[in-house]
Amino acid sequence: AQLCGRVESYMHCGLG
Repeated sequence: AQLCGRVESYMHCGLG
């Protein structure tokens, strides 16, 4: 997933 708001997403979203 490439959405900011999920555990796996935090990695590329900067933990938020």
